[in-house]
Amino acid sequence: MAVFDATMTLRGYADQWGEVAFGPGQDGACSDANAALGVEDGSAVCLGGEGGYLIVSFAGVDCIAEGDLIQTFELGTEAEPYDLLVGPTASATDVNWVACASGASGPTQCTVPALPQL
Repeated sequence: MAVFDATMTLRGYADQWGEVAFGPGQDGACSDANAALGVEDGSAVCLGGEGGYLIVSFAGVDCIAEGDLIQTFELGTEAEPYDLLVGPTASATDVNWVACASGASGPTQCTVPALPQL
């Protein structure tokens, strides 16, 4: 699940997912992408390791901008690092994704870096 916080006051939770893909380790367990949405509640999506991804968007947030704070919950474990990328669209094929956190594990937060202008 992701929560978006730009000024240390809550601006919104991930409210919909756009794309999901599962890696080779996904065995059918916790494969409902809707578990990543809304208030943190202990549910999770298992992406199945390398190659798995989930793209979410945020309610009431027109755009993510440099300096915004992204927090993630329910992602990875100490043994399963993940990368957190941000971008201007909800498409995995968009070439404008920018790394916000690389090799993160468990809950993490990152400050959005400068994003490409479209």
